[in-house]
Amino acid sequence: MTRPSFGELLDGRWEQDNFPCVGLDSSDSNLMKAVVDETHDLVGAYKPNSEPYFGEGPNGYTDLRRVIAHIHQVAPDVPVILDRKAGDIGSTNEQTVKMA
Repeated sequence: MTRPSFGELLDGRWEQDNFPCVGLDSSDSNLMKAVVDETHDLVGAYKPNSEPYFGEGPNGYTDLRRVIAHIHQVAPDVPVILDRKAGDIGSTNEQTVKMA
């Protein structure tokens, strides 16, 4: 079966009056999964921030992939927007430097 496009997923959420985009801005993957578990029926999209994960090196990248996989499992009808903040504020850039 073909996965719906991002636009189709977003339209589907909006048709249900689910507009909020929830930023997942922590590298605590268990916490981010819990947020998804508690909010998946209310949101229009999820936006995991890559920088906290990338600052953790290869394990962080794996954790980010696990959080996104969890979203797809728990909320397959909710689109995911990867929040990539290269060139952002100082604290975010520190994580990019750690990754490099």
